[in-house]
Order: sequence, then structure tokens, then C-alpha cells
Amino acid sequence: MKLNFENTLYEHANLKQNTTGQPFELWLDEFGKDRKVQHNEPRFKVKANGIELDCILHSDDTIEIVNNTRDIQKFKYAKEAENFIYTYRNLLRMHWNHDADTGDVAIVMKMLKSKKVTTEDILDMLSKVQNDLL
Repeated sequence: MKLNFENTLYEHANLKQNTTGQPFELWLDEFGKDRKVQHNEPRFKVKANGIELDCILHSDDTIEIVNNTRDIQKFKYAKEAENFIYTYRNLLRMHWNHDADTGDVAIVMKMLKSKKVTTEDILDMLSKVQNDLL
């Protein structure tokens, strides 16, 4: 997906279900923290069954879904999306801050998708990926 704001091109990387192990696609903002707008917290989109939800990961680790109530109710995986973003919050923040690239995020999610993971598992896997230890 490409968005154009004030002559600046914004792209989202789409991580499919076979990468995340989730019943929805996860869209990562490739511009991340470098976006010059009033908000500067990680933002994501999740998409399933033709419905997209816009999510914000706040600095206190809360996740806000900014869509209207009807969209949230129609999106049957809203709770799973919140839980997934919360579980991977540190990795997603690293991506937002350009400390992990999209390829690294995708590899980590794919390697861990069938497991119940902890923050330590995620960061350990990222370290291995970034240091080519796999």
C-alpha cells in the first residue's frame, strides 16, 4: 500500500498470514519514526475479510484501535490483533525506530509463529537474525 502526504511517499510492508501465523495481515509503516506528523507512536494496520483496523502502540504499551465501533465489531480478530501487537511490541517498536528492518521482523515472526513466545524469545531470535546466526 502506498500513501502520499504532502509529496512524500509512504509505504507499508504487508506481512501475510503465513509469515505471522495470525488470521490477519499485518501492515508495517516503512517510514516509521521519520514521519513528520503530530503523532509519533508506532502505527499498524491489520486486515482480514476486507476489513482494515488502524492500531496505535502507545508508549505505555496500550494498544488503541482507532476505527469506529462498528468496524471493530465486524473485525472478528480484533482481540487477537491486540494480543499479537502486544506480544511483539518491542520488535515492532524497533522496526518503527529503524533498529530492525522489515526482513528481520518477517523472519522472526515466521520462525516463532507456531510457538507461545516471550519478549526474550523474540529479542533473542532477532539478535540471531541480525547477526546471521541462523
